[in-house]
Amino acid sequence: MNYKRLYRFLISGGSAAVAEYSLFVLITYIVPTVSVVIPQTISFMTGFIISFLLNKKWVFGNTINRNLKVLIIKYSSLALINLLLGNFLVWIFVEVAQINVLFAKIIVMGMIALWNYVIFSRFIFTTK
Repeated sequence: MNYKRLYRFLISGGSAAVAEYSLFVLITYIVPTVSVVIPQTISFMTGFIISFLLNKKWVFGNTINRNLKVLIIKYSSLALINLLLGNFLVWIFVEVAQINVLFAKIIVMGMIALWNYVIFSRFIFTTK
């Protein structure tokens, strides 16, 4: 296992997560919304951009051997899946399970982070 890369992934992911969660809290409590999906989507997209830039340049940057267009397509595809699944899970946790919206967001962010490292290192930021 590449511990240096894992350490960097945790730092970059943590940075993106703090930005995403902070924006989620801000939108949830400052801007009245009809659905939890709106702040979830906006904050997720912000976290996605931060995560992409940090992962590309700092975490996996030394191992990437492919053009930027292919990388963005793969990363964006995963982000779309994460966004749709995240929106669905936050909605289920809040509307159906009646979990506090802020706690639901943390649970979903943790779930997504768990599978992202494996997917990033095996399918997106590969040396092939």
